[in-house]
Amino acid sequence: MRGPFHIFLISPDAHFEDEAKVVARLFSLGLETYHLRKPSFTSDEFRSFLIALPPEFHNRIVIHSHFELSLEFDLKGIHLNEANKERIGHLNHYKVISGSFHSLPDLRENTFPYQYVFLSPVFDSISKAGYTAQFDLAQLAAVLSLPATKLLPEVIALGGIHAENLPLIRQTGFAGAAVIGAVWQNQDPVQAFLNLQAIASQNG
Repeated sequence: MRGPFHIFLISPDAHFEDEAKVVARLFSLGLETYHLRKPSFTSDEFRSFLIALPPEFHNRIVIHSHFELSLEFDLKGIHLNEANKERIGHLNHYKVISGSFHSLPDLRENTFPYQYVFLSPVFDSISKAGYTAQFDLAQLAAVLSLPATKLLPEVIALGGIHAENLPLIRQTGFAGAAVIGAVWQNQDPVQAFLNLQAIASQNG
């Protein structure tokens, strides 16, 4: 029995006016997980962003760098790339650890204890120019249908996902979808998220 389909939101790389207010609003409307990924942010800038959010929402945030803040603010968890995976210390310090993959062989051969992973780009990216689809959906469906004992982490689709292709992501067998451009490049980010949330909650 397949579990609920999740919608994850990833932060825009660049500054977004009133981002913390928008994210707080989205949390109040049901956003489960926000991935805070700001490559240029210092630790103090991350801290300021977290302070700007109501504390009751901190346990829904996964941070992509400055991992000490995950413990300081009791965040949901951390997201690792190949570089920081080698440097990470005690895994049991963090509630959730997620990761990223860009090929099926790497996904199948993974032995790291992620709770879930992003697989990208499934479609041509909305937020990153030149970041084009790398997968055959039929091949993906075959891998995603493997028993849970052989595919330990949940696999979340990332890359070019929007309201029109979200049903196809569900049909392929992903546990959820992560979005960036479909929300942050929309004139009304809140409504864009609600549209995705409504599609994700449909049966089927």
